[in-house]
Amino acid sequence: MRWESLTDNSPNIKIGEYIIMPDHIHGIIYFNEIESKIRTTDGLFGSQRKNLPSAMRGFKSGFTSFVRPTYPSFEWQTGYHDRILFTQYDLARTVKYIRNNSAKAVEKC
Repeated sequence: MRWESLTDNSPNIKIGEYIIMPDHIHGIIYFNEIESKIRTTDGLFGSQRKNLPSAMRGFKSGFTSFVRPTYPSFEWQTGYHDRILFTQYDLARTVKYIRNNSAKAVEKC
């Protein structure tokens, strides 16, 4: 199971900068299409394939199935932390953080 597999079941997302650390992942996900309606006209929620929670559930589930035979006690932390990057400055700052994160982890060891 790879981080890039997020796009397999969610065709409206694109993977940006990311790094996989020993105990967590940092990554940027671009949405190709933003749905303007949260609810459909009949009051039901729209497609769940097109949102971040669905993509993360799929990734975590697939990765868990992949890794559990080798590491039976593997557990994810509950939830995830997300942030919308509104400006090019936010994006550039986040990309820099992701690129420098592995070096910071090595320094801690």
